[in-house]
Amino acid sequence: MKFYISFIVILLCSCSSIPPTDQPINRISQNATERQRQLSQLENWNIRGKIAFIQPEERSNASLFWQYQAKPLKQKLNLTTYLGINVLSIESKNNTHSIEIDGETYQGNDLEELIYNLTGLVLPSKALTAWLKGIPYLYHDTIEYNAKTNLPLSLTSQYNGHMWLITYSNYHNVNGYLLAKSFTIKQQDLTIKIRINQWNT
Repeated sequence: MKFYISFIVILLCSCSSIPPTDQPINRISQNATERQRQLSQLENWNIRGKIAFIQPEERSNASLFWQYQAKPLKQKLNLTTYLGINVLSIESKNNTHSIEIDGETYQGNDLEELIYNLTGLVLPSKALTAWLKGIPYLYHDTIEYNAKTNLPLSLTSQYNGHMWLITYSNYHNVNGYLLAKSFTIKQQDLTIKIRINQWNT
């Protein structure tokens, strides 16, 4: 049974409110092979920003905090309203995932399925841990690079039986890692927009 929770309606903070970037893409460059090798080793990070889920008949927005550690797997992901009210909290340890929503806690071994069953939202959380860095999650993921900077413009992936397209912009140098701060993620009628205010590596 799906619980279409209240944050689908009440999360009012807009992704467009994020301040403009301060380092244009044409001022930085990196060898594509070296970049992928470097970022494959970036296994601990956290981000703060905004996320929007856009579908033909509805749109929901939230503030986003995501803390990730690969080995052993630990992560926390929180979505909050513009008033700071936490409406969705995820915590993972190895293969056990807990979601707190509307004051109730649910557990499961498949995070993406758990999110969908509880909220109706499609969030490719496993693949996003790589896609947000602009590197492949699956070996057959393909990347299109900017001809001048060699930084990713887009990534295409056949993930979980669906074709995903991720486009990148607004790159910044974050402690030596060249990371995008603006993402558009599309799969059929679903568009997910992520704007990152702060990367911590």
